[in-house]
Amino acid sequence: MKKKLYFLLIVLFALSFSAQAQKFGDDVLIHECAGNFWAKPKISVADNGWIYVLMNKYGHPSENDETRIYRSTDGGVTFDQILYSVTPLGWKQSGRDIVVTGDNPSNMNLWFVRAENETATQKTYIVLMKMDANGQNGTVAYSFTYTNTTTIDIAMSTNVRSPEDDWSPFVIGFALTTYTIDADRCNVDYCYSTDGGANFQKKWIYNKVGSEFGSIDLSIGQATADLYYPFVGIVFEMDKESEKNIGFIAGRADGLNSTTALQVNKKHSSTEKTKQPKIQWLCNNTLNEPYNFMIVYSNYYNNIDWDIIKIYPTDDYNISFHTLDNLSWKYAAANFGIDEDYADLSYDKQYNNYLLVYRKSNDNNYTLQYKVQSYTNLASNTWTNIGEVSSAPENSKFFSSVVDIDPTRARACFAFERYSWESSPIVTQLLFDSEWSNTGVEEVVMDGELKVFPNPATNNITLRMNEEGVYLVRMYNMLGAEVAALQFSGTELTHDITGLPAGMYLIKLNTEKGTEFTTKIIVK
Repeated sequence: MKKKLYFLLIVLFALSFSAQAQKFGDDVLIHECAGNFWAKPKISVADNGWIYVLMNKYGHPSENDETRIYRSTDGGVTFDQILYSVTPLGWKQSGRDIVVTGDNPSNMNLWFVRAENETATQKTYIVLMKMDANGQNGTVAYSFTYTNTTTIDIAMSTNVRSPEDDWSPFVIGFALTTYTIDADRCNVDYCYSTDGGANFQKKWIYNKVGSEFGSIDLSIGQATADLYYPFVGIVFEMDKESEKNIGFIAGRADGLNSTTALQVNKKHSSTEKTKQPKIQWLCNNTLNEPYNFMIVYSNYYNNIDWDIIKIYPTDDYNISFHTLDNLSWKYAAANFGIDEDYADLSYDKQYNNYLLVYRKSNDNNYTLQYKVQSYTNLASNTWTNIGEVSSAPENSKFFSSVVDIDPTRARACFAFERYSWESSPIVTQLLFDSEWSNTGVEEVVMDGELKVFPNPATNNITLRMNEEGVYLVRMYNMLGAEVAALQFSGTELTHDITGLPAGMYLIKLNTEKGTEFTTKIIVK
């Protein structure tokens, strides 16, 4: 029998709350085109709530590759096209991505990176454009060309959501997978700026002869004001035709201390197929969490179905101890005989949650599912299930779902493509959706913040939540033995600890919605 930890009662309990609280808006059609092609959307939401969606159209049987960027200034109700470009004849796109920086139209910039392969000359061109909030007044921020090389994929990230009062300017960077033809070698390059995009540098951080690389993703996160530079994590498909691995490289975002590539899929299985890796590094420098990140990828369990695997750091992980022994894994989404794939991640700084969206399919029924997990809860299988973003009509399916957070409304925003194969003609659509309920993210995603004080403590400790609820609390010593099991209703509990030996203790609090909080205290 397939070994998966389902926590059935907790999940059912969480779903009963989610169904009452959440409500998703109708899908908004951004673009529609006849034909079978990839739309491969990317999404970036500015700090003022403006939503940017990129459509990377390729694979059309008769049309050139093209790129469109759409923007919404009304929370996703309507979208306007602000950029349109067509790849020249004989050229093929090899990846696009966008990020937006700034918090008002006067200081906002739209960053657009693109890779093109000129097949006749075996050259690849990488161009990073910097534009204003309207997609206008574009200038080339950075560019380079490789000969005898093709680019496979490209991805971009910034830590601009991190508070900027403790250090500035922001960091922005992109990573790409390439193939050097005459050397039969695949490569990972990282290009970065630590001065807000004024200057860029490029670093060749990993290569492997005789391998085939695929899609790539990266995340730049700032997790403590004590460290000037944030960290970067890069994940990519490697050994696609042999072992089908997921590579993971980490380092400082200024290009220093980059690690070797770990084959992180081997934490779960060394034989099963994998694809579609994504990474999100915590980005909130008010939290002392320099090594808090989540990796997800699709894993083909026993040739039966696709599951979403989560990789996360143990307490011993840091850049100097970048080993498989200091990583662990859990299922992020797994049901026997049901496929879960096409996952994407984002991070909500307001509630300090990781956001996960993925496609779920069973007997040609396709839905997009959305759930969240607190940064304190990485070692747990427990997620808060927000609900079903969208359900595909009969004879159609979803691909390439992406998610970001609108910080002005505390609402998750999604872009995805839908392919209808029995329409005449065949239609591919780029769609947008968002969680509109004022009792959605605020009340379902986060049950509050657990505060335990005093710390260190001698006689009593007080546990406090900022929402009314029913809570189950367990305390463990550092040997893993349970020393107390408590339950309380309301928002606060005071507990006598005079009988406990001095030392460090772990406190786990579970809510009635299925969310778990973990913290440590010292007893003197």
